[in-house]
Amino acid sequence: MYHVSWDIDTNGILLSGTRPEDERLAVRDSEMRPVFHEELDLLGVDHWIYAPSEAPLLWAVGRDYYCRGELVARAKGGSFYEKPTIEYVVEGLELKPIEVAEMSRRNAALLDGLAQRAIEFIRREYEQRQGKVDVISVAFSGGKDSVAVLDLVQRALPPDAFMVVFGDTTMELSATYEAVEAAKRHWPQLTFLTARSHLPAVETWKLFGPPSRMHRWCCSVHKSVPSLLLLREVAGTPSLQALVFDGIRWAESQRRSTYDATTVGGKHLIQVNASPIIAWSSAEVYAYTFSRADADGGHSLPVNTGYRHGLARVGCAVCPFASSWGEAITGHAYAGCIAPLLEELDRYGARDSRSGEGLRDYVASGQWKMRSGGRSVGGGGNHVDLAERSADMSFVIRNPQESWAEWAKTVGEPSLTGPGAGTIQSDLGHHPFSISTQPHSVEVHLPGLAREDKNAVRYFKAVAHKAAYCVRCRACEVECPTGALSVNGRVEIDLVKCVHCHNCLTFVDKGCWRAKSITVSVKGAGMKGINAYQTFGMSKGWLDEYLGNPNGWWKQNSLGPRQFEAMKVWLDHAGVLDRGSTDLTAFGDRIRSLGSGSLLSWAAIWVQLARRSVLVRWYATQVPFGSAYSKDELIGALGEELSPRTLSNALVSLFRLLEDTPLGVDLGLGVVTRTGRAIDRLTKAGSHSVPPLAVLYALYEYAENLDKFAFSISEIVETKEGGPACLFGLARDELIGTLRGLSSQHSQLIKTELARGLENVFLEPTYGSDSILGIT
Repeated sequence: MYHVSWDIDTNGILLSGTRPEDERLAVRDSEMRPVFHEELDLLGVDHWIYAPSEAPLLWAVGRDYYCRGELVARAKGGSFYEKPTIEYVVEGLELKPIEVAEMSRRNAALLDGLAQRAIEFIRREYEQRQGKVDVISVAFSGGKDSVAVLDLVQRALPPDAFMVVFGDTTMELSATYEAVEAAKRHWPQLTFLTARSHLPAVETWKLFGPPSRMHRWCCSVHKSVPSLLLLREVAGTPSLQALVFDGIRWAESQRRSTYDATTVGGKHLIQVNASPIIAWSSAEVYAYTFSRADADGGHSLPVNTGYRHGLARVGCAVCPFASSWGEAITGHAYAGCIAPLLEELDRYGARDSRSGEGLRDYVASGQWKMRSGGRSVGGGGNHVDLAERSADMSFVIRNPQESWAEWAKTVGEPSLTGPGAGTIQSDLGHHPFSISTQPHSVEVHLPGLAREDKNAVRYFKAVAHKAAYCVRCRACEVECPTGALSVNGRVEIDLVKCVHCHNCLTFVDKGCWRAKSITVSVKGAGMKGINAYQTFGMSKGWLDEYLGNPNGWWKQNSLGPRQFEAMKVWLDHAGVLDRGSTDLTAFGDRIRSLGSGSLLSWAAIWVQLARRSVLVRWYATQVPFGSAYSKDELIGALGEELSPRTLSNALVSLFRLLEDTPLGVDLGLGVVTRTGRAIDRLTKAGSHSVPPLAVLYALYEYAENLDKFAFSISEIVETKEGGPACLFGLARDELIGTLRGLSSQHSQLIKTELARGLENVFLEPTYGSDSILGIT
């Protein structure tokens, strides 16, 4: 919120509403951190003179160390197995503790304003939600942000108005457990609770495979789900509504930069998240922490010792989103904490035919973080085979973990017509079934299912996956709004309470976190045509030239032979051409009318590419928003069957498509950064500039593909099969706001029920998706 500059006098920092007149004093990145003597000890700093001190000694911005505004050293390298090395810019430096008290005095006015705005936000949220939620809590991780939020909440609200919930993932550093105990001592008047999954992390890593950037099952299974189950127990109601104050900040990641200060049902339908310090920088968090000093000048807020050892962020001991710097610090300061998880990574890598130095490099370089499929997980023989014969569908469930018939109750009301046979009546139809049981498998036959509503097929696929893979992690249990689903010892569905909302079947791909994580998601046959573009991406200039003369372009254009062949494929996959001909489609005519300068044109092209292009469909539906990826990481995520060269060439085409069209930067679908010609990172951040009509177009395309024109907001947000949330990275609140506006302006096309607990969207089936592009 404020500009940050160096305070030469105190060796501290100053907050200001304007940039300093002397640019040399401006801090280049406010996501900075104080550096304590423990970090210097750990790194073996021996070119400077310093003594142990409670106060920090200097500051770090990234890997650069600053003393009184001057760059004095830089850290290089580092991994779980190797310490970073220090390159000294200034030798023989004598370090003195930062004058924390004076720094705080100089920032007092601005810090007070910062805190008061946060306190007002907390009180406003509390007053608005009182009587509408069953419980109010502070999500506590033991890190600096959650400590600051807890301090602000306890200043704003009476101690009996909320509880503090520590989500113990069982992957925590020892320093975090110490920080939790320090917080309990500091705020003895508050109620602290600990939420923990009944499955320890080492066990879930075996069952689910290591978490990765593609498979973030750990956040749900080990943090949010146990916390909500605990709050539900405390509140004494299965239909829980909770207000949770958290320490999320925009500056922490690309993904979080799109969050709102208040999010209703963002992660779970039963939860409202309020983020009082969402706009704060790391510098402001630390300045606030230091300003809360007691009468003797000591820090009144507990500081996790992980920060004193050099961590920029304190979280799980081993995390697929951790930096190499964080891994280097944990690898040497907390080796005992990470050892069991590194052993699991070694086992996973060994099953993938890695050994010796190759295995060490696999872990150290972070290749494990981009795990996409589950070939090397070792799923204990669980598997689902789907067979289609005419309109009939059969699921063969190998080594089922739970009863198919019990899970099938979530689809609709069952009734038995004989041994192993019956029907399920749902709002989508009448579904007959028969079950054949073998020693190690169950076969379920569903005649006529392939002809039915695509959502019915989706639900029954999820039921099969749940029966095969369920390990009772309870992630789906918190999605049940009525308490009909219980997962204690075994899965039970109470048909009296079940309203068949299908939340438990649709909250994640395949309806089950474990199924999503360990099934092999990409096979060679499924990626046929991924490298159809000969390393070329369609560019805006190429589309300009084509649309300017779509008939004459085939005989006269500026492209080379290979570029021409690649462009033909892009036009085909973009839906601009009729397959096998040079004629424009109705969609192509719409794009020509809009022009290649229209962001709506490119958004609509992206929707078509996500349907027709194997490469774009994989990227659009499988690569999460909110993170940056290296080319090697994406190659690892693309598959386990195709050659690295084939995958590399395909990705080059994708990078060029994103770089040379508005898709990349303007729509936030992938911003490519390079050093020279080499690609450094691809950041899939999402955008707040998606045209509303593009959202409506994507929704109509999704509806036409399903032949269904009524949806819940949850279905649109959670599906990975297309639709505006999946394709453009729209958060729930942003999607709801856009749909409200569309229903107001274009009520003949879309109607919404978005009040009094209803979240329904209705489209008019007599209109086609192409007609959306003709609206002016």
